[in-house]
Amino acid sequence: MRFRVKLGFLVIISMLISTGALQSNIDRAQMIASSSLSTESEIIMGTTDSAMQSIDPAQSFDFFGWEIINHLGGRLVDITPGSEAGINDIQASLAESWSVDASGLEWTFHLRQGVYFEDGVKFNASVVKYSFDRNIGMALYDGPQYNIGYADIIDQTVIISEYVIRFILNNPFSPFLQLLSCAPSSIVHPSY
Repeated sequence: MRFRVKLGFLVIISMLISTGALQSNIDRAQMIASSSLSTESEIIMGTTDSAMQSIDPAQSFDFFGWEIINHLGGRLVDITPGSEAGINDIQASLAESWSVDASGLEWTFHLRQGVYFEDGVKFNASVVKYSFDRNIGMALYDGPQYNIGYADIIDQTVIISEYVIRFILNNPFSPFLQLLSCAPSSIVHPSY
């Protein structure tokens, strides 16, 4: 009985301590959010851990790495915030529109024009092809492309024109748009 009382007391104390610590962190986050930033923009991401491997979409397969990539990377499509991630919850991002043929094997994406990397390199179908071919080609044993099976899903990427790319799949894959909204599908700079 004494052991249960002491254990219960310790649980209550630790709950109070953690609640106080949580409130302190919330207060600090609100203070940071409400403070005026200098002329430079800042992005502050707080975690209790670190990116385990990398923030390269071809290498990162850990929670924190994916979180950073999801906030900083651009993908052809994104999941509508607050949605259930169903087929109707996909929104355009770097692709303005897309279509799939009757077989479910060929997905064609019309890309957003006038998008540039920070150094002025133009975003286009060549960059998308490079990103996916690079990532699939790396297929690290502990990386996302290998473990999710990108090469099992995507047979090839074909450039149709400067702003149109086609993915030819090995088999029809109904959650293909959801796959393209994942962190490993982020587009990378062509010299990366």
